[in-house]
Formats: sequence, structure tokens, C-alpha cells
Amino acid sequence: MKDETQYTLFSTWKDKNKQLLSKLQDHDTLIYFKFSHILAVVSHLYDQLIDNEHYGDDEDVIFITGFNYLDSMIEDLKQIVKAYFNNDLDSLIKHDKELCLVMDAIEFQNELLRFEEPRQADIKTFNDFEIKILEKIAGGQVLSPADYEELDSKSATIFQQYTNEYMPITSIFLKIADELELDY
Repeated sequence: MKDETQYTLFSTWKDKNKQLLSKLQDHDTLIYFKFSHILAVVSHLYDQLIDNEHYGDDEDVIFITGFNYLDSMIEDLKQIVKAYFNNDLDSLIKHDKELCLVMDAIEFQNELLRFEEPRQADIKTFNDFEIKILEKIAGGQVLSPADYEELDSKSATIFQQYTNEYMPITSIFLKIADELELDY
């Protein structure tokens, strides 16, 4: 029998974040699109724990990895909305594209932390970029295409320095969702 603690936490998490998740989904946001396939996989595996007698360790690892990613991402998003938008979800929706760029920078920081010896300067590069973009948003500035290109350039330069092949969690879960033939 699997330790069902994480599954209980997921159920509670989903209920606690229901309003935010619904708002993001109802407005067809890029942020929701960014993780909808991960939510679909985790929800599917949550259901499978009960329904599938052959539920194994692989499914458990996938579930826990996906849930941890979702929890971290949503908590980061909620902190940003609280700090920069006074908990106004409509402002989050209005700045969806820009916040997706910020979430990408946060994700790159987290991905670096998965490596054995990440360089602190690389993590700082993404952190500085995140802060710069948030300050622009808070200041009412419109982001330029150069801001988006800057993150692409920085991530390509930084990740090519590591010997580990970079495969973001979002890409891994996209493959899993497709293999499971899930709608997301």
C-alpha cells in the first residue's frame, strides 16, 4: 500500500486552490495552459490510486513529482499576486502573458537546483530577471519582445553549459499526458 499522505494533501490543495484554478482556466490563460497537462496527469493518477490495483512505484513518483511542481508553481504565483497585485485575480488575468514569463524564470531557477552543482551566478541571473520583469509590470511598463528574447537567450546560454541534458518537467509531463491520452 502506498503512503497516501501526498494524495490526501493533493485533494486538500485542489480544494484550497479551486477558485484560482477555475479563474485561470475560465479565462484561458497562458499560465493555466503552462501546467494544465501536469494537473491532468496528477488528477488522473490520483483517481488511479483507488481504481487501479496495479498502481505502482512509477506512478507514485510521477504523481509526487507533478504535485510538488504544481504546488510550488501555484504558491509562487499566489505570492506574486499578493505582493504585486494586492491579491487581485483580475490583475493576474490582465498580466497573464507577462506573469508567464516570470513563471518561466522561476522554473529555470528550480530546474538549475535539480542539477548536482548549479552555479549560484546562473540562479541569480534568472532571479534578477524575474525581479526586473515584476518591477516593470508593477510600474505599468509594457514588456517588449526584447524582454522575452532576453529570457530565451539567457536560458539557452546557461543550460548549454551543463552536461546534463535539460528536459523541463513541463515537457516530461506533456509526454506522459499524451501517452495516457488525457485531455488538458
